[in-house]
Amino acid sequence: VVKIGKDAHGLVFENLTFAYAQQAFTAEGRNVVFDGCDFHSFMSASKISGSMSSVRRSKFSHLGQGGVELSGGDRQYLIRALNVVEDCEFEDFEHVQQTYCPAVSLQGCGNVVRHCRIHDSAHEAVGYMGSEHLIGWNEFYHVLRETQDCGAIYTGRSTSTLGTQIIGNHFHDIDTGNVTAVYFDDCGWGDDAVGNVFENVYRAILIGGGKLHEIQWNVMKNCGVGIHVDRRGVTWQNRSAWLSGEEWHLKNFMDDGINPQSAIWMSAYPSLAKALQNTPREPWENVFCGNLLENCTTWTDIVARDTVEEDTCPGTNNLVLVKNVTAKSSRLIVKARMKPLIIPG
Repeated sequence: VVKIGKDAHGLVFENLTFAYAQQAFTAEGRNVVFDGCDFHSFMSASKISGSMSSVRRSKFSHLGQGGVELSGGDRQYLIRALNVVEDCEFEDFEHVQQTYCPAVSLQGCGNVVRHCRIHDSAHEAVGYMGSEHLIGWNEFYHVLRETQDCGAIYTGRSTSTLGTQIIGNHFHDIDTGNVTAVYFDDCGWGDDAVGNVFENVYRAILIGGGKLHEIQWNVMKNCGVGIHVDRRGVTWQNRSAWLSGEEWHLKNFMDDGINPQSAIWMSAYPSLAKALQNTPREPWENVFCGNLLENCTTWTDIVARDTVEEDTCPGTNNLVLVKNVTAKSSRLIVKARMKPLIIPG
């Protein structure tokens, strides 16, 4: 319906209804804003690939293949695009293709989804690759309703996707089988989940063999599993094609055009240098601190038992303050906090 070229800037589309077409919009420009709009009955996801553009206070419903895709920025130099989806509602956004068509997809560097309500879908709510995104202060419920082994927020299979912050979200009523609220799949590295609330969720957080994650100050209530960590990189996935070769973890960076040993990346991620050398297939250098668990069937399911030290939990149905990481060995590295993601507006 609307196609905006890369030379456009400062356009505002306000209080409009977009409906019954293949795609609502593609925007490559700068400072393009969709505000207070209603998007429904589209087949393909809309796309923003420029910078400083946004979708605000809008509703997306009855979509065939997802809602909005955000990309842009420069991962090699960690230049953030700062495209934003905020204060929006998404429902029934995978009506035709019912897997891997999230409400919001994040690619590139430094894009944002915040203050949104995302609900009622067959599969994931937010999927991302790339670096330094912000997924914050959203509400997720009744997603993953027709699929298994999946996440409301999902990423994985790349060591180069560092720096995304999942902060202050509320996940509730996501419990239709083997499903997870925040899923760091298949040896993905370096993202944080901080200050989120999980209620009535089958599994709150899953780290599938990855490194450099920080799981801090989350509240997990009435969950089947609080935190799961496993060693799939050295066990059942050890012979997977995408994990083949001794330098598989460096290949992820090279395929994305990134030199992880550049001054820019070493400055942004001071723990990365050691992680690249320190048995990259092991899920070491993860941090778990200050999480609160109440009435969870299994409060932690850490298969990689030699990678953390944890307090025991006497009894059941207790409020538990998790303090399960200390400087027990050189395997534990508490990485420095990342520079804050500041969004104008």
